Amino acid sequence: MDAPAAMLVAALLTASPVAQASPLEARYQALKQAESAIYDPVSGRKDASALREAWRRDFAARDIANAGTADLLVMHAAAGLLAFHVPQEPYLGQLLATLEVLLARDAAPAGEVRDAVGVLIAARDWQAAASWNGRLPAGERIVIPAFVDATEGVGGPTLMTLERGADAWALVRRPASGMGHRIVVVATPACGFSRRMFDDAADDTDLSALLATASIVVPPSPSLLLDEVHAWNAAHPSLAMAYAWNDAEWSPVALWQTPAIVFLDGSRVVEQVVGWKGAETRAAAIDAHERFRKRITSP
Repeated sequence: MDAPAAMLVAALLTASPVAQASPLEARYQALKQAESAIYDPVSGRKDASALREAWRRDFAARDIANAGTADLLVMHAAAGLLAFHVPQEPYLGQLLATLEVLLARDAAPAGEVRDAVGVLIAARDWQAAASWNGRLPAGERIVIPAFVDATEGVGGPTLMTLERGADAWALVRRPASGMGHRIVVVATPACGFSRRMFDDAADDTDLSALLATASIVVPPSPSLLLDEVHAWNAAHPSLAMAYAWNDAEWSPVALWQTPAIVFLDGSRVVEQVVGWKGAETRAAAIDAHERFRKRITSP
């Protein structure tokens, strides 16, 4: 996956003598500690409750307008960290509010408006993303496709397909089909291990058969990788990628791991194979696929 936009802010804070002078820096480091524990690498589950509580305790009630600039930089980084992992209010609100004040003081770290646009894209807040994108110089703006909601009120997980017209991109959100017995592959063209998995499948009949029956899902990220996803889909139409709407919709699939092959029975993960180490992972995936096929065909 792409590095979180919030991590860029954190790196700036670490290198900034002004930010280090803030008494909030120690609390920010405690927040980082809470962040390190939100993902279970074995089960793939994500539990941000400790992270949320640390932010609520140390950052939620801060007076943004009257905060010193050193404190404000730390508050902004904290909100960015939360907004990346939990892209919703109140974290997005504080991220943008602190950025507004930093911009007014001419104290915003370089690239922060662009990073905020990326966080808003990951949050699927197209209107806010377009508004902030418009504040960038024309040559620095991110391409944000037109968005079409074709879910028609249908509940459950949804996917966005990338479509290209004569002169513009569009993302069309539709319900994901067949969410009973299902195989989901979480992958992205920017992930080298994902690409290796697909390369290995090119001359592997069993692995190709597995991937051909799966939904190839790109996780939410500050970067839509429009050119990369479009090029991949054009070259591999049988393995076309689509974007997951958000983590919550796709729970219990752990969208933060790429690549991952997840075997679902309804909303329950029955098996998953995470990462790609060549022959070792290939054997585990084929074995899991065979067990899954027996499961869904047994009376």
